[in-house]
Amino acid sequence: RSPAWTDGGDDYIRIEVTSVVENEQTCNVFPNPANTMLCVEAEGLQQVVICNVMGQVVYSQICDVDCVVIGTSQFAQGIYTITMKTAVGSTTRRFSVMH
Repeated sequence: RSPAWTDGGDDYIRIEVTSVVENEQTCNVFPNPANTMLCVEAEGLQQVVICNVMGQVVYSQICDVDCVVIGTSQFAQGIYTITMKTAVGSTTRRFSVMH
């Protein structure tokens, strides 16, 4: 069959997927749950953004090192998302704060 054809009045096109490139960056966020601090590690870390469950940014930091320690004692207990931006893309993870 050709890449495109018609069958019974319906048009079709064949798509072949040869590979899927995954975001291969490794990011570590620990401990989880956090109490007074959160460690973030990622190669080429450029920025860290933490949002609460309402989507409000509660912390943002520009980074020039591969590891940062963030104080979490001022955060309310709950679940947060952390987005780590690097030169190759961004990764978002969930973590919780428990005091």
